Amino acid sequence: MRTVIIGGGIAGVSCAEELRKLDPAAEITIVSEEHTPLYSRILLPHYVKGRVEREKVFLKSENWYTENNIEWLPGLRAEKIDHKNFFVLLSNGRELPFDKLVIAGGRNTRPLSDDRRGVAYLWTVDDADHLSQLLSEQEKPYPAAVYGGGLIGCEFIKIFQHYNLPTTVIFRGKSFWSRVLDEASGELINQHLKKQNIKIVPEANFVGLEGEKELAALITDKEKIDCKILGVGIGLEPDISWLADSGLKIEKGIVVNEKLETGLSGVYAIGDIAAVYDIHSGRHRVMATWLSAQLQGRIAAQNICGQNKVFDQVTSSIINVVGLDVVMLGDTSREWADKIKTSGGLEEGWATQVFYKKQKIIGATLINRNSERAQIQKAITEGILA
Repeated sequence: MRTVIIGGGIAGVSCAEELRKLDPAAEITIVSEEHTPLYSRILLPHYVKGRVEREKVFLKSENWYTENNIEWLPGLRAEKIDHKNFFVLLSNGRELPFDKLVIAGGRNTRPLSDDRRGVAYLWTVDDADHLSQLLSEQEKPYPAAVYGGGLIGCEFIKIFQHYNLPTTVIFRGKSFWSRVLDEASGELINQHLKKQNIKIVPEANFVGLEGEKELAALITDKEKIDCKILGVGIGLEPDISWLADSGLKIEKGIVVNEKLETGLSGVYAIGDIAAVYDIHSGRHRVMATWLSAQLQGRIAAQNICGQNKVFDQVTSSIINVVGLDVVMLGDTSREWADKIKTSGGLEEGWATQVFYKKQKIIGATLINRNSERAQIQKAITEGILA
C-alpha cells in the first residue's frame, strides 16, 4: 500500500511516523513545499530571542526520512488530485500514484497589501531568520509596532519586549481575540498591556506604510505610528487554492468526519487545513493547535491501517500575554453557542466565558483563571448538562 502525504509539518510527519510503526512495509511519501525538515513553530519565538539555537528548532534531520524509509520530496507543491486515476500532480510535472492520500498542508500568513524592509511575519523558519536579521541591523532602542490581535501578535510583543523596544500594538477589533472575547475579557487584556508600557490602538485599520525603501511608519485610519520594525499577525489562510476542482467539500477547510475522512474514498485531511467534525460541539471546525495536528496525524494513520479511530480531543490553547494567562478550551464560536455565561471583570482581575450548546458545555475562555481549566475540560469531554 502506498500512502502519499501532502504537507511536511507536524500533522504530516506524525502521520508518516505512525504509519511506519504500524506497517513496516508501507510505502510512504511526504511532499513538502518547504525545503527544510520538520521544525517546531512553537520554538521560533524562542530562537528569535536567542534562547534556543537555530538547529534546536528542527525536530527531524534530513537523515530521519531515509532511516525510516520515507520518501521525502522537499520544495515541491501538489498541483492537482486525480481521484479517478489515483495520482497527485506535482509542481515538477511528476504524477505521484497513491492508494491512500493524506492532505496535511497547513496555512499561509495573510500579508499586508504593502511592503517595506522592516515588515516581518512569524510563521516559518524563514520568517524567523528574517526577523532575527532585522532585529540585529539597528542600534536599540528603536520604535516597534505590532499589527494584529491574536497569538502571533502576542509573540511579537514578547520578542520586542525582550529587546527593550518601545512598542505600539494596533488591532482591528476592540481588543485581542475580539471575535471570541466579551468586552470585559478584552478590556482586562487591554489594561494589562497598558500596565506593561505598551501603547494600544484598537479599532484601527491598515492604510499604508511610510518610508522609501526602509520602514519609517505605519499609517492607520486612526493615526500614524512611527516604527522601524513592524510585526504582522493578521491571520492565516488555508492552502486550498489547488483543490478547487478536486471534488472535496471545502468550507473554512477541507470538510472531514470525526475519523478524518473526506468525501473521496481513501482521502484524508488533517491539521490546519482540515475542518474536522467536533463530536463535542456538533459542528465542523478547524482546530489549529500543534497538539491537534499531531493527534490527527496519528489517528489518520491508524484509520488507514483499519483501526477505526475517532478524533475526540478537546482543543486547548494556553497563551501568555506578557504575564497574563489566557486559556481557550473547545469550541469558542459566539455564533454557534446558544448561551454564554460570563463572570469576573476588571475589578476582580480575572474573567471567564463558558459556551453552551443544547445545555452542554462546549468551550470556555479563562483569563487569569487557569485553575478552572481541568474541570471545564472534563465537563466538555463528558458532555455534562448545565
